[in-house]
Amino acid sequence: MNRFEQEQETIRNIIWSLINAENLLICDVGVGENARSTKTLIEKGAHVVAVDISSKALKKLKDIDAALVCCNIVEMPFKSEILDVIFFYYTLHEINPSLHDVIVSQAALTSSQVIIVEPAPGDTPGYKRYEELWREAMHAVKKFEDYQSPSYWEKLLQTHGFTITLSERIEHSQQVPLETREELIKFTSGWFKEEGVPDKYISRAQNLIKYAGEDMKLSDITIIMGEKIACGY
Repeated sequence: MNRFEQEQETIRNIIWSLINAENLLICDVGVGENARSTKTLIEKGAHVVAVDISSKALKKLKDIDAALVCCNIVEMPFKSEILDVIFFYYTLHEINPSLHDVIVSQAALTSSQVIIVEPAPGDTPGYKRYEELWREAMHAVKKFEDYQSPSYWEKLLQTHGFTITLSERIEHSQQVPLETREELIKFTSGWFKEEGVPDKYISRAQNLIKYAGEDMKLSDITIIMGEKIACGY
């Protein structure tokens, strides 16, 4: 394992060390096909409700110990304040930013705590170029890959009555190795083809190798927790 891979593992461990899950009813929103976050929450002792718009993704989770709910993220069918936590793990950047407000407003009705884990906008020339390509390519097929600043998520939670109890920005310090950059380019080109992205973006992805010498660190990771804190009198 090289330094870059070690850092990736360390960052994952830091994120999960900050999340208390034991005996809590947690809604994991946008679990995807690998459901890593759902499985980790279960390992940490949570009672999990796994939500995804894709029935195909949820069918792959039929053997895990979680309640599975197939629905649109803006129409989650939960009663008022039934959940302990609503958990957005690398989910919200793939959703139209114009829907973020309604999503968090729903979360405020159904849960006393929200946890958001998201990539922050990139800081290095190489990653900014890569991030911009993804954003433009996804927009071309009516999808999203829009990273936001920590203050954006904080303001969104505060607007809907949450007090920020944790806001951490976890830094990537290691350069992305050349072999990893080559793998990213191959993965990106393949993903774009599967998504029906216009050819010009696939060509741009393939041409990223020209910039292999650029400073390129992955974007930092933001973890923000908001909680409704009852006022005592």
